[in-house]
Amino acid sequence: MKRIEATVFPNKYKSVLNALTKEGFYNLTYFEGKGRSHQKDEKKMWRGQEYREIFGCIIQMSIIVDNKDVNRVINIIKNTSNDENSENIICVTEIEAMIMNTIKEKRLMNP
Repeated sequence: MKRIEATVFPNKYKSVLNALTKEGFYNLTYFEGKGRSHQKDEKKMWRGQEYREIFGCIIQMSIIVDNKDVNRVINIIKNTSNDENSENIICVTEIEAMIMNTIKEKRLMNP
């Protein structure tokens, strides 16, 4: 099994998510954050003052797939998140073991 991590821009997140879901990849984790790349800083206005946004908003997606599905998932991410203004990073790492822990206990509410 492999873990695929991809950094995409927030405006491309929904299209990547929809494409992965359409192809049958449902288990996905994502994190919102800020990051910096080789792209130019963004100019923004706040209270009439212009400033440069050094860190831009990014989405870090993580998905675990079988070895046979790695290229398929990478191609989906590349094709749906690519445009002339985006810069994506996709990392693939090997998973030695995966442990799924399911909680099966009764929870009693306080009377």
